Amino acid sequence: MVGRVVAAVLGRGFVVHGYGARWARGCTSGHGISGCSVGSPESFVATGVFFSVAVVVTLAVHVLTGGAV
Repeated sequence: MVGRVVAAVLGRGFVVHGYGARWARGCTSGHGISGCSVGSPESFVATGVFFSVAVVVTLAVHVLTGGAV
């Protein structure tokens, strides 16, 4: 249980909202909701990348931990 909490805080808190938001010039919610709704090509690309990376990382963690996390 503690491992899951640490992974959630570090993974989502630091990587996505810290480094990822700076690098992508906005947060995932901002690109996905606001940017895509106004038709921003950059937001469509950023949102696609966010979702693709999330799927790949989730599958990798599942495989590497045998489904424990």
